[in-house]
Amino acid sequence: MAKRQNAKGQGKKKAFKNNDKEFVREEEIEEEDEEIHEELIEEDEEVEVLEREEMDKDDLDEQGLDDYFEGHFGDQISEKIENLSIKVDTNEWTHEANTDEILKRILHSTINAVDVSSPSVNSIKTRLREPWQTLNGKLLKKTKSTTFTPLQSKLFGFMNSYSDLFYANETFEMQDDIRHLIALHTLNHVYKTRDRVLKNNSKLKLDQSLELRDQGFTRPKVLIILPLKNHAFTLIKDIINLSGTTQHDNKKRFMDEFGGDSTPDPRKPDDFNKMFEGNIDDCFKIGLKFSRKQLKLYSSFYSSDVIIASPLGLQIIIGSEGDKKRDFDFLSSIEVVIMDHSEMFLMQNWDHLKHLYKHLNIIPKNNHGCDFSRTRNYILDNKLQYVRQNIIISRFNAPEINSLIGNFSKNVGGRVKISREYEGVIQDVAIQVPQVFLKLPSCALKDLPDTRFNFFVSKVLPTLRRSLVEQPHTLIIIPSYFDFVRVRNYLKEHNYNIGAISEYSSRSKVDRTRNYFKEGEIKFLLYSERYHYFRRPNLKGVRHIVFYGCPVFEYYAELVNMLNNDNFNESTCTLVFSQYDKLALERIIGNSRAERLIKAQKEAFMFTSQ
Repeated sequence: MAKRQNAKGQGKKKAFKNNDKEFVREEEIEEEDEEIHEELIEEDEEVEVLEREEMDKDDLDEQGLDDYFEGHFGDQISEKIENLSIKVDTNEWTHEANTDEILKRILHSTINAVDVSSPSVNSIKTRLREPWQTLNGKLLKKTKSTTFTPLQSKLFGFMNSYSDLFYANETFEMQDDIRHLIALHTLNHVYKTRDRVLKNNSKLKLDQSLELRDQGFTRPKVLIILPLKNHAFTLIKDIINLSGTTQHDNKKRFMDEFGGDSTPDPRKPDDFNKMFEGNIDDCFKIGLKFSRKQLKLYSSFYSSDVIIASPLGLQIIIGSEGDKKRDFDFLSSIEVVIMDHSEMFLMQNWDHLKHLYKHLNIIPKNNHGCDFSRTRNYILDNKLQYVRQNIIISRFNAPEINSLIGNFSKNVGGRVKISREYEGVIQDVAIQVPQVFLKLPSCALKDLPDTRFNFFVSKVLPTLRRSLVEQPHTLIIIPSYFDFVRVRNYLKEHNYNIGAISEYSSRSKVDRTRNYFKEGEIKFLLYSERYHYFRRPNLKGVRHIVFYGCPVFEYYAELVNMLNNDNFNESTCTLVFSQYDKLALERIIGNSRAERLIKAQKEAFMFTSQ
């Protein structure tokens, strides 16, 4: 134990808080871990014996749970996974749609029959049951439940069946339910995996001739992707409390680097303060390693059971083609991927997320001490992606998320998509102003940016002039930054009187531009949705609003309500939408009306607030 403590102490002295330095130091720590690996083998074997003895005492009633786990990840599926994977690749899904009082709309897609029975306390590993009751106690008391809240019971059934799950109905009120469930499913999976290996180690000691294939190329099994440190902070605290461990290495460092308080701004909406409370750093990564009584935070990735990170944090490590230093072997044996608050990734760099998924479950370049005699056959055949569970939690659905699921959700255990009907935020518009919705001509998806731009220039822009005079106090809201730059450049080249505010604008420029717009010295204000997402100001002096496209988030009513209260009779509101904007349009005007607008032959529609 002295050697282990000494190595840990050296790591603490050399820790850096700077992200780039921390990445370099992480590589050095991994090299140190390899150097002392041989010295720790004997000690680890002693720990394993003790853990095996304790495990036997309280896991005797979990054979059914372990069998169910083995049924999805066990090596026996290697014989049939080839046929199942072909069905997935040829899109031979069987779809069943139904409704539920709690979950709302459910679309269940299957390749193979899957049991999605309601979970019970027996679905939880024995060592997690008491901590789970403690962690979940307030929610259970509030809902008058026993083991799971009604929402948790429904969702955990799908999680525990190892189906892919896309839950698009998350709200701030249910965040605790879902976060607790993520912590439970993560630890349940890690402990099942670990206990299976420990049991097989005991069997091999008795009979060396056994062929037991129960492992992957590398140790990490669960990857949790979160947008901000504040989300990781609350989740990891739940994992610590639920884990049943009594020793928590590097906990102070974790509290210092991930913690942080923020004072709510009373001028901002409640949802903004809830999203951006605490530490809002979007570049982080941390490994978690579990033993029977110990949890090590900041473990090197190759010795971790769970990796929790942001897309940007992983992008720095994964790198790009041609980079001298890049590493993604630690993603080779990930069995469960969980993404929470996924809608927030739309306001970050979505390409980082796609890049990450492209590097999951790739055969590693180095062996990293892998025992190939214990590696599952289907993993050697590069088929783990057809068993990997993907869990995506979001406040709403979006084309980018659907595309991610379509390209990377290949789980033979099936897919579950949960959504809801929308009444539309247009009912929250508090002023009486005509709202004109203009439909773009039909086009191929790849041609949509050009079609939208040409429509704006030829159809919308001329209406923003009174004869040869530009219509003052006009706010033009643009969701995509690429479209923002394109429109800005065009208007500048044609000498329009414009100001522009984006997420890259300095504070001084923003203040100056907002004041000029309010006073009418700037006629057109180009405004990116990302800036509104990160700042949520209440703009003054707005008399006319043009939505270049449907807002990604539900900001339509909030922005329309910024129109000048003294000029409702002169105010206008115009929104441009395409056939591909159905999901965003549903959130604005409701499902049924969005369906009619998408299918209609007309090109212009008008709504008025009651």
